Amino acid sequence: MRHSRPRPPWPKAKNDFANARATSFYRYQLPAFTDLYGVDFETLTDEQARDLNRRIFAHYQSEDWTYEVVTERANIELMFNDPYWDRLTRTNYYPFAVPVLKVTRLLRGFHPSEFPGDVDSPFRYAREEKLPTATLDDYLAVIERWLKAGRTDGAVCLKTTTAYERTLEFGRVPKERAARVYGRSMAQLSDAEVKEFEDFIMWHITELSARLEVMPSNRLMWGADAHHAEGTYAATEVTRRCLAEALAEKVERGELREDDALRIGRQVLRENALELFPRLKDRLWKHKGKLQPPAK
Repeated sequence: MRHSRPRPPWPKAKNDFANARATSFYRYQLPAFTDLYGVDFETLTDEQARDLNRRIFAHYQSEDWTYEVVTERANIELMFNDPYWDRLTRTNYYPFAVPVLKVTRLLRGFHPSEFPGDVDSPFRYAREEKLPTATLDDYLAVIERWLKAGRTDGAVCLKTTTAYERTLEFGRVPKERAARVYGRSMAQLSDAEVKEFEDFIMWHITELSARLEVMPSNRLMWGADAHHAEGTYAATEVTRRCLAEALAEKVERGELREDDALRIGRQVLRENALELFPRLKDRLWKHKGKLQPPAK
């Protein structure tokens, strides 16, 4: 019996980029295709697309490619990593990565129904750790237990993407009002009540964080979201280019001396992170030589 092959997606997908070519998310991926694969994505032919797809697939058959691109081509010694595929267990797969704790979903912990999947449910974590969740005090204890466990496992900071979902105005909400929200589903709450609970939890997490670390406010670092080696390389390369251009313009205008511009560049890309999170210094590895994936 003859089976027909599925239609390749590229002939259809190649026309979907027309309105996205000026966006930063699209453009920052381009250096990866040029530098890592030697192709111009914006003039890619159907044949080149098929070959590119084959080469990318082949690269990810081993971890060598990820190590090569991240640690050698992108020249990254350490990067913060949000293990979004299993946040609660905080698994750290790479020696060049340090885990962060993403706390965004904790703000919606007023009821288990807010977590249809168990991937990042604090109620799943409570079950596994045999912790009660009957009251708001119970829930706050779960949060504190998770943060402490994360710090023990090597997490150095907290991450939130709340800015994409709601206003950044977080009021000081009394615990009693948050307690009246806890245990009720979304259908039983007003928008104002949901916001009050989120506000209370955010302040609570911030105060817990301030008890692990003291975070100076005069620190500037960079970050990007990437899910693969190519995206990591491209984000790093474009950030370096943009930072270099901005600093060079200040030097040309006489606003900075060249030595100061070079120092600021090093601070943004490396030194500020090491100063802000001193424990990262124990994870530095480049002085030991090239990093290789573990033998299997």
